[in-house]
Amino acid sequence: MKDERWYFDPEDESKIIYYKLYLDAFSNEHYQRKLKNLINMNFDSMSNQAIRNEIRNLISFTNNITGQAYYFIPTFSYIYKCNSKFSRVRKLGNNLYEVHNRRLCKRDLWNPEVNYVKEYGRLNYPNESLLYTAEKYPEVSIKEAGVKGNDVFLLVTYEALDEISVTIAGLYQEKDYFTDEENIKISQLINGISDLLKLTIDESNKQLYRLTSNLIKECYYLEGYQDGWVYPSIALGKGHNVCFKPTIAEKKLKVYSAEICTLDEEHLFSVRYVLGDLENENTLKFHDLGSDFQKRYYPHLVIS
Repeated sequence: MKDERWYFDPEDESKIIYYKLYLDAFSNEHYQRKLKNLINMNFDSMSNQAIRNEIRNLISFTNNITGQAYYFIPTFSYIYKCNSKFSRVRKLGNNLYEVHNRRLCKRDLWNPEVNYVKEYGRLNYPNESLLYTAEKYPEVSIKEAGVKGNDVFLLVTYEALDEISVTIAGLYQEKDYFTDEENIKISQLINGISDLLKLTIDESNKQLYRLTSNLIKECYYLEGYQDGWVYPSIALGKGHNVCFKPTIAEKKLKVYSAEICTLDEEHLFSVRYVLGDLENENTLKFHDLGSDFQKRYYPHLVIS
């Protein structure tokens, strides 16, 4: 089986033959059958390598001319500019008074420590701590975190300190250097990947996280070439999630703001406190809306 994983470069003629042979062999009807079979597998009984082998099988097709199976995912990168914003939400309970008296520290603003990551997640393995964020809009992060009415939550906004290069997973826009037929086939291929990444997963079927995390590892993990991944929002149906590698997050991001919020019955969120002393390893300080601190450091908040 021919195995090629690289960021797609339409100027690299040595690579073009691979995608031509692959797309000539690609059958969406066959692909849809393989997708259905894959989702129905019992991943709890399989090793990660076995799951990755099944993912390879999903996206591999045999060309009738060469008689060879080809494995190909057209992989593209996206660059977020310096000063780009990302948001993250963490639920803190449903009692604002108790949250106010709770001690929060710098570590609470970032991804959890590795020893707290016990299970598979959308992109992560156990003992792998990734920083899950949403692009720009806090509404995406709120929905992704499963925040409901009366929940109290921490809303953190990060700002990029440098350009950030992410691998695009499960998203595709037609390229003018592909033919119309090739664009259609690639869209079909990536739409299937997108459907897998957007699977609704809860306690009853959390074994599917083993599928999504291995999908990222098998198809979109390019060591040394990426800061993280951008992929479709699962919960909201619009917007994008951005997940950062742990070694990258605190090097290329800074905490722009941190706010304690609540959600009302109409799913509108309200800021109740702002946090200060954001670099404090031990205790972050709560500040009221309307305070001199809020006016100075959180001037974007409008107090009605």
